[in-house]
Amino acid sequence: VDKAETELDKAHLINVIGSENLAKVCKNQNTILLHVSTDFVFDGSSDIPYIETDIPNPTGVYGKTKLAGEVAIQNIWNKHFIIRTSWVYSQFGNNFMKTMLRLGNERNELSVVNDQIGTPTNAVDLAEVLIKIILSPITQNPKPNTFGVYNFSNEGQCSWYDFAKEIFTLNKVQINLKPIPTEAYPTPAKRPHYSVLNCDKIKQTFDLEIPYWKDSLKACLTVLNNN
Repeated sequence: VDKAETELDKAHLINVIGSENLAKVCKNQNTILLHVSTDFVFDGSSDIPYIETDIPNPTGVYGKTKLAGEVAIQNIWNKHFIIRTSWVYSQFGNNFMKTMLRLGNERNELSVVNDQIGTPTNAVDLAEVLIKIILSPITQNPKPNTFGVYNFSNEGQCSWYDFAKEIFTLNKVQINLKPIPTEAYPTPAKRPHYSVLNCDKIKQTFDLEIPYWKDSLKACLTVLNNN
């Protein structure tokens, strides 16, 4: 997200041109496109969870290019699912959860932003939902309104500070964790202050039960620690 602010061309190539290319290939092959997008298409000025039809207004290069990618797909190929998600973490790769665990081992004190509100999403939960969509009878025999934009995150909401606190609590890490405002931790990209997603549409369409974010975090940490 921050690198996109200085690597504009690369962000555009990946998020816009890459999406265009996928949509063209899917149209050529008459196959369905599942595309993962982001809560950062919104500016964070709302105080209630965003629904799919809310007007996007991204504030940074990352959000703007992700939105442009969504629009490109919509203009090229109608058989698509655009899944907007938020605050993704997992036992794999680099992400907030693993960064907190590393810093918890290195430091006695840590400050984390407490005035940005969203929902942590376990990447495994997201992957399982994508598979459910692929295998769903609804996707196999779609109606015209089946395709389009859907929100998916875990249930509930919290700040980055709350997220970090739960990571340390579950992993029994002793650390002096301090809540700070966004102004005290400036980043190249402006983050939305509120980016909670309303997931009613995807739950109703595909008959999903979505885990609460703390439960998914606990499950993820269990897998990570067992490995």
